[in-house]
Amino acid sequence: MTVRDYRWPEWVGKRSLALLCSYSGDTEETLALYDDAARRGIARAVITTGGELWTRATADGAPRMRIPAGSPPRAALFSAWVPLTRLLAALGWIEEPESAWKEAAERLTERNAEWSPRVREAENAAKQAARALHRRHITIVAGSERLGAVATRLRNQINENAKLPAHSAVAPELNHNEIVGWERSGPLSDRSAILLLRDPEDTPEVEARLTITAEYAARQGMVVVEAPAESGKRLARIAARVHFGDYLSLYLAMLDGVDPTPIVSIDEFKRRLLYWRAQRVC
Repeated sequence: MTVRDYRWPEWVGKRSLALLCSYSGDTEETLALYDDAARRGIARAVITTGGELWTRATADGAPRMRIPAGSPPRAALFSAWVPLTRLLAALGWIEEPESAWKEAAERLTERNAEWSPRVREAENAAKQAARALHRRHITIVAGSERLGAVATRLRNQINENAKLPAHSAVAPELNHNEIVGWERSGPLSDRSAILLLRDPEDTPEVEARLTITAEYAARQGMVVVEAPAESGKRLARIAARVHFGDYLSLYLAMLDGVDPTPIVSIDEFKRRLLYWRAQRVC
């Protein structure tokens, strides 16, 4: 279970394992979760570059993995993802991931050759997708909870790199509510787009839902783009989808002349949060 809050759910207890992840090691809600786990006697493990989280884990003798620092946190996904899978394998929850990661690394090398800036748009699926999605409100639609996390990653990359609003949704749930918001074709749908994520493990029922969803969105005037198909083992497919989102967000930023690196809004938010906290202390 993923927790993005300041406290663990009440059912989390001494038979649980709390894995605390923060790139900087100073994320306040992660530190609050670390302390909450300590109060409850919950076993803790840490993945971070350093900061206060590393200091506390070192003082407590908690298992910890230090990942390389010096890049935007969103660019360090694989640095944390690989040790996380090694931890899960050590716990006996998944198979040893080495062969899967080798396949994933080979796939990413192949996709780099296909999607890099050196490849012209006519042969570059990532550039083509960016051109089709440019200046539209993008909804990333995935066909399973497994790809729901990938859809979230793509949404976040579009937010942070391209500085654009985006949304993500998962079938079949979106067919129970969200599609009603597409009923009224017109100015809104004319500026909207769907990025569809399919997967070979999608069930026939979900596959049908994705197809019908795409047809309905197109009929309402929305642009529909499908991410390139991927085959092979699950980890390689997911890693390649993440990689596609990285390139897509980069090219969306370039189309608008935007520097993808700064995160001015987040920096300002953190400053205001620090000020609010200081005022409460006073």
